[in-house]
Amino acid sequence: SLHLVSGYENGMIKVWERWSCDSPREMCGVKVAEGVCVKGLHYIRDGGLLLVISASIGSVQPLVAVWKMEYLSMGAVSSCVLPPSECLSSTQFRIEPAQQDVVAIGYDNGALQVWAIDKDDMCCVLVDNLEGHAGGVRALRPCPDGTRFLSLSTTHEVLEWDTMRGMCIRTLTFNFQVDHADYAANYAVIVSSKSDLRLIPPATLAVVALQTTSAADVATEDELPLGEASAAEIEKQQKADRLFELSTRYGLEFWQSVAAKTFAQGYYGSTEYLGAEYQVSGVRNTSFVPKIDPRGLPL
Repeated sequence: SLHLVSGYENGMIKVWERWSCDSPREMCGVKVAEGVCVKGLHYIRDGGLLLVISASIGSVQPLVAVWKMEYLSMGAVSSCVLPPSECLSSTQFRIEPAQQDVVAIGYDNGALQVWAIDKDDMCCVLVDNLEGHAGGVRALRPCPDGTRFLSLSTTHEVLEWDTMRGMCIRTLTFNFQVDHADYAANYAVIVSSKSDLRLIPPATLAVVALQTTSAADVATEDELPLGEASAAEIEKQQKADRLFELSTRYGLEFWQSVAAKTFAQGYYGSTEYLGAEYQVSGVRNTSFVPKIDPRGLPL
């Protein structure tokens, strides 16, 4: 049967059944901490886990905690400390190509975080700290397959993010106050205000490739050693830096998975940006919009 989970400003979490009827029944209630406001609740169906985002108060730090739905009375299984900034928004979604559940959290200082849910260890793992907004992040919207998501700030600025690479794809600005942003079909974006509704075409692969090239150029300029260095030494250093970045941000097992490589091939058209050590042959695009070759013919 379906249950409803509700969180309250006094730190209570309640589970209800028959909540769509005239007389819902409270099944159980637990307290996160005395007087701590519950800022977000997210249910992970695969694993039966409940993610609880709580605010800070006094000496109590803001947390993202993992609870087991079957054993709420036993308390949180694990918890991680969040930044001291106030949480304004959060959303949980699944990155389908990688088969990974994540939760994105937006803060009042314009920063965002993406946490991956480890269902085996029943804990959250921070995979990205993202910055780009001048105002607080008041809304988050993922695309259907979870590979991109939108963030809307209190200054009505819309940013689109690449979930897999942890980078901003584009910034959308308008000459009117944006109240809502969401995805339509094929990664197109819908924005609306009190008097306007617009459909924005999706970011093209050319835009994504440009972002990748620009980031690579900046990284290369920053990482070049002082003095003379051979091409082989530079290539070796860049390869080590790339390996370190991948293992630090996502873990090598994640990026070496077939799902990640299939995503790269189907979404970007190649696995080139993963580096030579991650190439794989025979990857097929089975999950995404068909690509078109330069002659305009389907691949």
